[in-house]
Amino acid sequence: MQKLKVINKYCFYLGFLLIFLEAYQIFSIPLSWIGLSLIFLYSFNFKNIFTTNPLLKVLLIGFIILIIIDLSFIASNPHLLNIQYFVLRIFNIISFVVLFILFKNNDVIQDLQLDTKIKNFIIIFSVLSIYIYFAQIFDLFEPLRNRSNTSVYSNSLQTTFWPEASHRALGTFREPSYLVSYFLPLIYLRIKSLNKLSFTTLILCSAIIGLAKSDFSLVFCAFLLLIEIIEFITRKKIDYQIVIFSIIVISFSQINIVECNLNPDSKDCLNYFEEKEEANIFNDDIVFNDSNNFTEENDSLIDFDNERFAIYRFVLDSFDNIDHKGVLYANIVFQEYSSKLTQIEMYLTNRTQPNYLLDNFPTQNFGTGRYSLIRYPINLQNKLVFYYVSYGPLVLVTIILLLLNLIKNYNNNFQFKYFIVIILFLILSPIEELNSYFGFILGYAFHQFVD
Repeated sequence: MQKLKVINKYCFYLGFLLIFLEAYQIFSIPLSWIGLSLIFLYSFNFKNIFTTNPLLKVLLIGFIILIIIDLSFIASNPHLLNIQYFVLRIFNIISFVVLFILFKNNDVIQDLQLDTKIKNFIIIFSVLSIYIYFAQIFDLFEPLRNRSNTSVYSNSLQTTFWPEASHRALGTFREPSYLVSYFLPLIYLRIKSLNKLSFTTLILCSAIIGLAKSDFSLVFCAFLLLIEIIEFITRKKIDYQIVIFSIIVISFSQINIVECNLNPDSKDCLNYFEEKEEANIFNDDIVFNDSNNFTEENDSLIDFDNERFAIYRFVLDSFDNIDHKGVLYANIVFQEYSSKLTQIEMYLTNRTQPNYLLDNFPTQNFGTGRYSLIRYPINLQNKLVFYYVSYGPLVLVTIILLLLNLIKNYNNNFQFKYFIVIILFLILSPIEELNSYFGFILGYAFHQFVD
């Protein structure tokens, strides 16, 4: 039994590493999925924690209600059942709850020596991410990114080249926003711990978050600065590492590092210049922006993209009339909402061949939206929106009751606000679902700030 526990512990370490290798897969299985499963298996080392936990019994009742909602939708729409998709999403909910309860416990934290391990991991991952950033610019070696990107097309390549825009840090993730969503909460937990990061490490990890150029990280860092200002006014205390971290992130996000300016002989740039020249020869109407005049998304600190605003408009427009039918239905109803104008355009302009434009121009926008919206469900990019659309007011009521209970029990703890910061981060981050990693983050934060 003891040997099995040791194996499970090293499986947790391996799983943690695999979660951050989100851009890669083996035998068509994403490494991050394997990682999420491995850190969940570690919970079997501490089964006694769950048998005596009253919170788990309450959450179990809530989970049964969610499953009933899902199964009722599947029963009436069996043609929409995707077993892999459904099982994965239910597993994500279960593993989130289990890991949250597990990592509230001090014995678990000590068993894994997490404080030291996470600090070392931040150093290694920051250095690796900075190397990958410049490797993509200067054509240095980088492991092959063999997983498709986050678009709706299953075989599409990951974006690692922005010809007219500043290069963005990806690390070992498929999207800059994923890098921020997974890496930033770890950094925040270490900065707010007693065992703080060294100044060099702080600069490295701040720089890589800034170079990701995520709107979400800018808003979050602005929020952290606001908290520190309030802390200074009310308690005459300030966390200088948080201030330095936030300023570096915001500063680096404003730096434009265009690959074709630094390394015009790179393979990507040469291909781009060749395509640009051919396009100018055969079509004088095509205009390419000069990269020196490119302003990208840096015009405003809070400049969320149109897709994010579309999600918020969807929630506001549909708040009173959404049919909450489970996780399988959430993306479908957003797809239907987003593609209304496109379907009208397709009908009016292509009545005799209704699939012609969809088959031949799936990514084109003729004024009403991409035609891919009709065929492929799209990501809701927000946990709160996703679960509200899936399960309705039950989700909002549950969150409010849990928060009120936390405030009632821990309001006198001056560090409680830092736990609320983590909750807000997880709710607002552009990852659609909860999973075992976010359960680990929330449980670890509870242990550090509340317990």
